[in-house]
This record gives sequence, C-alpha cells and structure tokens, in this order.
Amino acid sequence: PIADKLIVAAALIMIIPFGRAPAWMVLVILSREIIITGLRGIASTEGIVIPASNLGKFKTIFQIVAILALLLHYDYHWFFGIESPYLLVNMHNVGIFYLWIATIVTIWSGADYLIKFVKVIAK
Repeated sequence: PIADKLIVAAALIMIIPFGRAPAWMVLVILSREIIITGLRGIASTEGIVIPASNLGKFKTIFQIVAILALLLHYDYHWFFGIESPYLLVNMHNVGIFYLWIATIVTIWSGADYLIKFVKVIAK
C-alpha cells in the first residue's frame, strides 16, 4: 500500500511544475495520505486494525486515471480506437476532470476514515 502512495505522490508532484495539475489539489491528496497513514500507525500501536474501505480504492483508481491522462496531456483525434478529425479528446481536460473527482473522493474517504478512527479509539 505504501508503494502505491509513493508512486501517486511522485507522479502528482512531478506534473505540478508543468502546469498540468493544480498544486492545491495535489496538496489535498498528499495531506490526506500523510494524515491517514499517521492515524493507521497510531491505531496499530494500540493493536487496532482499521481496514481500507472501498472509497479508498475508488480514490486510487481516480488518481491513477487522472495521472495517466495528465501525462498524455495533448489533444488526440481518436475515441475508443476510432480515428477521426471530428473526434477530439483533450487529455488534459480529461485528467483535470478525474483529478477533481479524485480530490472529492479523497476528502470523502479521509473524513470516513477519520470518523472510523475516532469511533474505534473512543471505545
């Protein structure tokens, strides 16, 4: 799990200077990862395991799709294998769209994990 986080973090950080990703979105995503990793560490020292949720898995999927699209960045005249001058796919816009979704799901899954953590620790 930590390797996934490092790859996503490195990729997101690397595309900021090229103007392909807003720094604030990357900051939100990375902050969530650091906070949740810290909370997991605290929970594990108490012998508590808080399993990963499906939200976290969806978050990772959206992040990876966003990163791939942002790395491609340019306009492409194809869609599902069909090449045409009338079909224009701007991969940067696709990447930003998925990065927005990833950021929203990141906040949602972070809040969900924090609530679970507080409930378990309060017991």
